[in-house]
Amino acid sequence: MSDYWIIENPSSLIIYDNYEQRLTENAKNLLAKFSAWRIVDPNHTLSDQFTNTIKTEHNQKVYFIQVSSDGELINGSLAGQTNIFRKAKIQGDTLRVARSNRISLQHGDSLITLSEGVLIQRIFVYRNRTFARDIASNISGWIKGNGPANWEAYLPKNSDLVLEQQIFSRINHIFNSYNARLDKLFTFLNKLYNKSKISPQWQSEKTPTYLKYTIGPTEYMNQFSDSQAFLVQELHDLLYGSFYQLSSVDGQIIIIKSSSR
Repeated sequence: MSDYWIIENPSSLIIYDNYEQRLTENAKNLLAKFSAWRIVDPNHTLSDQFTNTIKTEHNQKVYFIQVSSDGELINGSLAGQTNIFRKAKIQGDTLRVARSNRISLQHGDSLITLSEGVLIQRIFVYRNRTFARDIASNISGWIKGNGPANWEAYLPKNSDLVLEQQIFSRINHIFNSYNARLDKLFTFLNKLYNKSKISPQWQSEKTPTYLKYTIGPTEYMNQFSDSQAFLVQELHDLLYGSFYQLSSVDGQIIIIKSSSR
């Protein structure tokens, strides 16, 4: 049993990573809306012996959310709807949707219908209601419909192309998002300084054994180490528990299938 928060806009809060480093705005903007945060310690003080936080776990990672001396969330009014579910049953297994249009995710006010083959991770169960996450889209919500009748247990195999397609789709979405931000940044800078520099972009290369992304043109290879670190962390979170491994150097990220599974 454990307590969970469902937070509408976690990016509005003051959050620290497991090294007690405050998340940047870019890092916080990567946090999904209406996501689940398991409360590990409701009264945790950081190593500075001053900052009051709540120690949480989200997508297999530890985070510290800052609170006031009264235990109230800092910027809580900006975080939108925040609900607590006490003594929920911890889950964590992966399921495959067996039939299309039979079950949905209640994500805030939106109802997202799930198609056959979609992989979902059950996060917790509260009063016979299941809170789950679509692994590919990273969208979470309450299961609507008869889940047990329309999903099946999923055990990953190296040959399973369904999971690979969903993971690669999510990876491409992440890189496309970063490329769009770089385009927007350079459009602004070119206009500000009356320049016409080409925007750097992450370019993909897929082979039967690996997926590689390289930033180009080459003059930018060593200039985006900070943003690459955030990108790598987001990919690590996505690939956690899968049979893929990630390696990176300046300007290049390689995702390769592990031979050990």
